[in-house]
Amino acid sequence: MYPVDDLDARPVELGAREVELSALADKSEMPSDMTYVITGGCGFLGSHLVRMLLERDDHIRELRVVDKTVTDCVILDDKLCVYEADIRSKVKMSEICSGADVIIHAASLIDVPDGTFTEEELWDVNVRGTQNLLNCCLASDVRCFVYTSSVDAFGPNWRGDPLEDGDEESPYDRTHLPSAYGRSKMAAESLVLEFNGRTTKDGGKLRTCALRPPHIYGEGSTLDLSFIKVAKLGTRVSLPDAKARQAYVGNVALAHLQAAEKLASHDGLACGRVYNIHDDTPITNYQDFFEYLSPDVKINEKIILPLWLLYFIAGVFGSLRFLLKPFCNFVPPLSRATLLACNTTFYLSCTKARRDLGYSPIYTWEQSRQRTARWIEKQLAV
Repeated sequence: MYPVDDLDARPVELGAREVELSALADKSEMPSDMTYVITGGCGFLGSHLVRMLLERDDHIRELRVVDKTVTDCVILDDKLCVYEADIRSKVKMSEICSGADVIIHAASLIDVPDGTFTEEELWDVNVRGTQNLLNCCLASDVRCFVYTSSVDAFGPNWRGDPLEDGDEESPYDRTHLPSAYGRSKMAAESLVLEFNGRTTKDGGKLRTCALRPPHIYGEGSTLDLSFIKVAKLGTRVSLPDAKARQAYVGNVALAHLQAAEKLASHDGLACGRVYNIHDDTPITNYQDFFEYLSPDVKINEKIILPLWLLYFIAGVFGSLRFLLKPFCNFVPPLSRATLLACNTTFYLSCTKARRDLGYSPIYTWEQSRQRTARWIEKQLAV
């Protein structure tokens, strides 16, 4: 199974209907009787999207969940259809998309740690896979397409230029993004916006938009859980003081559904646009963030080695990776892209999403923190 945007976690139990999700249905003007396709639906973000849509079952006719490997990752529901398929398959995805109204494309290869996948693999899934889905929309007369992009599609850049509260049009140099993952997401994002307004087979117009969340946390995030497990084993982890935004998975899922709602509405306001997404999670460094989620995580206050030396070591590993490329995919323990991401104050504003999509997070920071901390504690106890 290819990871699905931070996402290869199994979903947690559904539990009772929550006040926040009930409120969501009251606020929504989503057209009823729509058929949704969610790619990466067995992953971290995807599974939360599935559950949130099923909480609003009066708005959907059918929900089609797609993932490359399907096990016990979805909830049983009479409106739910689960497909084991590769997003790169033209035949299979055309069949799945036939008759659908909305595609929410959350499936992606995510390169953590940096270098886990080759650039060719990332491009094949993240870019060509997205292009295949867009072509399936045209051939199957699907009208709405919401793409899960990433803050990595915007920056930081190779120089590590900082950006605080940047918007979607901020003059930021993106000509040289440091990670292959970021470059693949930027290319896929551009494709999604380029396809907006194209004519479908039956003469309709495809409406597209892209969402750029930051690092997503919450129940099911194996990325955060892995970090905390390492720290709790007694390994003292050193993190820099650069600040970034994080976003809770439930709020990111909400933004996707509101984007789909806007695309399906008559005003066309969201068509062909990209939106930054975040919530009221504090803007902080990674050290403080992980301590919020698990207070006894052991983290050094300062970097053990000088930053210039770490960049030099990362450069050596990068050269070694290039030399070994014909023989194997060497995954370096340290990369320049990782260093830049961790040492650059870089975060974006979602004012545009609040204005155009009516986006307003339904989970407060304290709710998000408590839910995530409880899930992490439960996983560590297993």
